[in-house]
Amino acid sequence: MKPYAPWFVGGMALMLFMAGCASLPVGVAQPTSTPTPLTRVNACFTGATGPNLMIWYALDKGLFKKYGLDVKLVDTTGPKAVSAMLSGQIDICQQTGSSIVSAKMAGEEPVIVAGIYNASQYSLLVAPTIKTADDLRGKVVAITGGASSPSGTSMRAALTELGLRPGDDVKVVELDQPQGALASVELGQVVGTVLEPPLTAKAQERGLREMVNLADRNTPYPRMVISTTRRYVKDHRDVVTRFVQAMIEAMAATKKDPQGTKAIMAKWLQMDETQDAATLQGTYDTLVLKNLAQVPRVSPAALQTVIDEAKAQNPTAGNVRPEDVVDSSIVDELEKSGFIASLYR
Repeated sequence: MKPYAPWFVGGMALMLFMAGCASLPVGVAQPTSTPTPLTRVNACFTGATGPNLMIWYALDKGLFKKYGLDVKLVDTTGPKAVSAMLSGQIDICQQTGSSIVSAKMAGEEPVIVAGIYNASQYSLLVAPTIKTADDLRGKVVAITGGASSPSGTSMRAALTELGLRPGDDVKVVELDQPQGALASVELGQVVGTVLEPPLTAKAQERGLREMVNLADRNTPYPRMVISTTRRYVKDHRDVVTRFVQAMIEAMAATKKDPQGTKAIMAKWLQMDETQDAATLQGTYDTLVLKNLAQVPRVSPAALQTVIDEAKAQNPTAGNVRPEDVVDSSIVDELEKSGFIASLYR
C-alpha cells in the first residue's frame, strides 16, 4: 500500500484537532497545563449557631474554590467582625445586619451585599411552669450578646407580642452564651430565654415550652447577611461577585442535599449525626426548607427594624436609611443574568 504523503497526514491531524475544539461548548475554558491560582479571601462568620450554615456549606463543599477563591474562614463576634473589615484584616463576613447598621450610625462604611435570612430565627422558650403571658410578669428572662444583639432584639419582639414591656413587666438580664441561658432556665435562675436552631429543639427536648416562634411569624430582622466594605467592593468587585455566587449556590444546593447539609451542621455545631438526628432534621427544616429565600436580597423592612431599635435606645445616633447600608447591585446582576434561576432547574 502506498504511504500517505506527509502533507496529507499533517492536514488530517489539524482537521481532527479543529473538529475536537469545535465540539466544546462556547464559553468553556480550554484545559491548561498550569491551573489558575486561587484568589485569597479572608472571611468570617459570627458564632457557632445554625443560621451560619450557608458559609460552612460553601466552604466544605468546595464551592468557593469552584469560583476561584481560597477562603480562609474565622469565627468572631459582630462588633469585632466589623472592626476587622474596616481595618482590612477581614475582606467579607457573614454576620447579623444589626452590626452593619450600628457601624453606619457611627459614621463607618460597611455595606451589605446580600441577605440570607430576613427574619428572626429565634423562639421564646420558657420553663414548664409558665403557661400564659401573665405568668411572666415580675419574672426574669435572659438574653445573650447585649440589648442590641439579635437575642436582645428578638426578646423585645417576643415580649411585646405578648403585651409585656421589657424592663417594666419582665426583667431582662444578659448572659454570655446561649447554652448558659438554657442552663439557667433549667436551674430555675431565670424563667425563659430566646434561642435559635438547633438549641430551640434541644430546649424543647429538655422540657422547655415554646411560647413565641418569631420565625413562624416572619418577624422582620436581618438575621444573617453577607457584608464587606464599600472600598472592598469598589476595588475587588469581581471577588465579591464570585463569593456571592458561591453562597447563592450553597443556598440552592442545601435544598437538594439534606444528608450532606445535616452532616456539615453536625460538624460545625459539634453534634452527633445519630444521637442528634431529630434535632438536626428540625434545624434543617427550619433553616433550609422553611426560611431560606431563593434570591438573597436583604429586606428593607428587616433593616428598618434594626434602625428603629437603635434610634429608640440612642436618639442621638446618626440618621440611617436601609438603602444607606445596602448595595444590592451584585445580586441584581446575578438575578438578571439568569445565574440564580439556573441553580434551581
